Amino acid sequence: MDLLPLRFEDVGRAYGRTWALRGIDLEVRRGTVVGLWGPNGAGKTTMLRIAAGLEVPSHGCCTWAGDPRRLVDPRARGGLGWMAHGTHLYPWLSAEENLALLVRLRRSLGLASADPRAALERVGLEKRATEPVRTFSRGMAQRLSFARVLVGRPQLVLLDEPMTALDASGRRLVTAAIHGLVEEGAAVLLSSHDPEVHASLADRVVCLEQGRVRARVDRAPEASFAARLSDALGTAEAPVRGLG
Repeated sequence: MDLLPLRFEDVGRAYGRTWALRGIDLEVRRGTVVGLWGPNGAGKTTMLRIAAGLEVPSHGCCTWAGDPRRLVDPRARGGLGWMAHGTHLYPWLSAEENLALLVRLRRSLGLASADPRAALERVGLEKRATEPVRTFSRGMAQRLSFARVLVGRPQLVLLDEPMTALDASGRRLVTAAIHGLVEEGAAVLLSSHDPEVHASLADRVVCLEQGRVRARVDRAPEASFAARLSDALGTAEAPVRGLG
């Protein structure tokens, strides 16, 4: 079942009298990466949770392939790859057992999965496959969490700070794996505080401030992307400037 494109149409999300998001319009198409940047409280995680169907907009609409019902359809949700800020792994299971459990759950719903061994290789954990996750460093657990995304063979990938705790080698592996998903036709929406993550991955960066879109910076033309991105992002404390 098709999930793409992911589309936000005039989306707002309120918690009591406080609006975490207002007037969000965004489309994420097949084979593209859209980055979300902004200071803490800007609305990045709320957008990801709405895109994952874990929260419902207070205003407007979020859809997969033009149909809001697909966000709650188990068959459609099988094509979602969701990586939260926490790893949500089972610490007493090994790396391969964590992935095997996912495969069994997907099989019970009639959903196909990628080879868990290949997923572990893509994140550099094949030699630690039989070790319990409780012995892993935070960075290793982060890579395993991303391997779980790969096993789901996702069409739509939602990543909340995917480079958390990763060293240079881990960042290279996860970056390459994200590029691989895009080459296979997936759409990626990711949140990161790190401008280097956006510069290495994103086709477009959406800058959020106080729940509103303040700037959009497109990669094209490539030659000026880094400079325009740097100008738009500024720092977490500074006002967002620049328009793409």
